Amino acid sequence: MATHTIVSKRTTPFTYAKWVKINGQFHQDGPGIVINGGAGVVGGAELLSGRPLEQRNTLIPESVLTFVDDEALNKLMSIGKFRKDLERGIITVIKNKKISQEKGDEIARQDMLENEHIPSRPITQEELEATGATIAKDGSVNISEVNDDASPLKIRMQEAGLPGYEKKRRAESRKRNAAEKRRAKR
Repeated sequence: MATHTIVSKRTTPFTYAKWVKINGQFHQDGPGIVINGGAGVVGGAELLSGRPLEQRNTLIPESVLTFVDDEALNKLMSIGKFRKDLERGIITVIKNKKISQEKGDEIARQDMLENEHIPSRPITQEELEATGATIAKDGSVNISEVNDDASPLKIRMQEAGLPGYEKKRRAESRKRNAAEKRRAKR
């Protein structure tokens, strides 16, 4: 039985599962498969280790690896969400190999979705400084001076903690507004 490596740039673990609709409600059809997450997060490679926080390393991995067998990979490939994430480039599969963390990070930097397109990743010091946000001595961040309301950083900070459907609604509204502005300029 072969071992395959799934390289993930997700910031949190994710369970891929099949779903069925019964009486108008969706239910998970059998057990799902958990793919490790923690990319871009301090100690992220050990997110599911079970170790206390103070015993985890402080490295920030570019990717997180999950090793699966043939049966698990076949099940994952039959799940639409998994295939969509493969197409997006947030995960990738290295078949018939068990790769190292260093190789996974190299693949993540070169061949996968760029970090700025992963909305759940932590905001970096460089991003804050580039937008004009200021950091107080107590660690709080002031984004009120960021002039561009469409700044990706400002949007991410304003939408932090909102449910996915609300973020999607806001993104669609921004897209409509931008299209209207382009039409008005013509």
